[in-house]
Amino acid sequence: MCGLLHEIGMLYILTKAKDFPDFLGDDASLKEVLNEWHTQVGRSIVEAWGFPKEVVQSMDPVEFLNEHTHVPAAPVDAVYAATRLLDISEDDWSGLVNLPACQKLNVNEESLPRLVTAYRDKLASVQQSLA
Repeated sequence: MCGLLHEIGMLYILTKAKDFPDFLGDDASLKEVLNEWHTQVGRSIVEAWGFPKEVVQSMDPVEFLNEHTHVPAAPVDAVYAATRLLDISEDDWSGLVNLPACQKLNVNEESLPRLVTAYRDKLASVQQSLA
């Protein structure tokens, strides 16, 4: 659920952008608003929908990510690790597995290739379904 909701703030802002063409009319303004506001907007939406605090916290890794590896993994760790995984090349995997969130989730150099393969397979399946 956290993975599905983690960018709900961006979706909301994008749907409202047409109502504020003077404010969000150019790409630079829209990108700035998305980058600066989507986390808080997403948290507000998820809170208003009554989701548990763990789901709300997963919207804002900057504030709620706990860097201590002795603390059990939380949904915010999974969302953070997944978003970092999407943005990383195979050359940088070693840096990813050293992140506390990944360590808490037991993502290591042995399991990471399997995770990436599973992700790519699911993504291809979804893309094929939508084509």
